[in-house]
Amino acid sequence: MAKLHQYRQTYDYDLFCRQNLKLFFSAILQNLQKSIILHQPPDLSPSLERKLETGNFSSDRYLFQCAQSTQQKIIVTTDQRLVEHIGINEGFRFMDVASFQQNFLT
Repeated sequence: MAKLHQYRQTYDYDLFCRQNLKLFFSAILQNLQKSIILHQPPDLSPSLERKLETGNFSSDRYLFQCAQSTQQKIIVTTDQRLVEHIGINEGFRFMDVASFQQNFLT
């Protein structure tokens, strides 16, 4: 949430960003059938934990915890460095924002 709030503040001047963030908030975060709060995030495998610790990716741990709690294990990110570092790992699937919007927000 903090990261989304930071993006909202930083890119509020950009109409495209503002509209997409509003769409995300209304379609996902405010839809209780699509959004849950993880009070007890699931544990990640030791091998994935090691990968996240290598190369300063530990701040993205929450993405994997959230995805781990779903059947599809989709992680939406623009961080190509993260995608390349993790690669195909334990069924997680990376998706860019445009693909996510097209497949899940329409």
